[in-house]
Amino acid sequence: MGLVLAGTAAADVVLRPRLEPGDRYRLSLRVLTDTSAFSKGVSGETYEELVRLHYQADVTVLEVDAEGSPSEERHDRASLTYERPGDSGSLFKEGVSLEVARRSDVEISVAGRRLDRKLEDTLADVLEKQFEFTLEPAFLAPGRPVKPGDSWTPNEDLVRRYLLGRGVRVIAFGEGAVATWVQEPREDGRSADFVDYQIPIARFVLTRMPEGAQASKTEARLEGRIQLAPEPDQAPLSARSNLTLQLNGTSRTTAQSQPWGVRTSITIEKSSSGREDLATLAPEGRPGLLR
Repeated sequence: MGLVLAGTAAADVVLRPRLEPGDRYRLSLRVLTDTSAFSKGVSGETYEELVRLHYQADVTVLEVDAEGSPSEERHDRASLTYERPGDSGSLFKEGVSLEVARRSDVEISVAGRRLDRKLEDTLADVLEKQFEFTLEPAFLAPGRPVKPGDSWTPNEDLVRRYLLGRGVRVIAFGEGAVATWVQEPREDGRSADFVDYQIPIARFVLTRMPEGAQASKTEARLEGRIQLAPEPDQAPLSARSNLTLQLNGTSRTTAQSQPWGVRTSITIEKSSSGREDLATLAPEGRPGLLR
């Protein structure tokens, strides 16, 4: 990121470069979901689930919209594997070529035929993470030139919109939301550049709750790190985010209310390499895509 700058001159953090038809890159997406729940009913039930998904593909951009966001892509050498305690495997034949159309929903086909609905929904949910930091405008964009060590407050309205897309409606933020441009030394003597962020959430509601369930106490935290490209056209890019949700409440399935609690942690790790990166830095004098 800062390697194209002299000294500590301020620059625009660019989280969303414009992609063009023909651009290619290797994509890796890992999603880890760790859920634990309890109910203090008669049986005192507990539930735990740990699921890992890993998607890989060689992505070719076929068409883009007016903003440079891919509307059609081809994913070659695609694979989607899963792992849970006592079970693992592939959700489809590895090495297949997928056609991905991003319209109102994500449509995924093989040789012109749509995938099975359940498989398409699962894969579409994973691919939603492909551009999760690059919404236009991006909630992590500082909105002004910054330099290493600078911090800024993520845009709350855009954070609300982002989390709503993940089924979380924010009622109130906690204190201390911050994003920071961090520079760390590398073994070759140069610098690696990151955006670290943390966003506490004091209260929220889920857009979908089980019938009869009512949450009385909620809190959440969104945090992560994005590694920015050392130069505007250089790979790789990596990003890691974690969203942890804690809910406690009561459910009324009979005449008696029963207390319950749920904790869910969703960790997303993404890396891409190739001609185009999804996070770069635009030096002063060069037009940035997000300001």
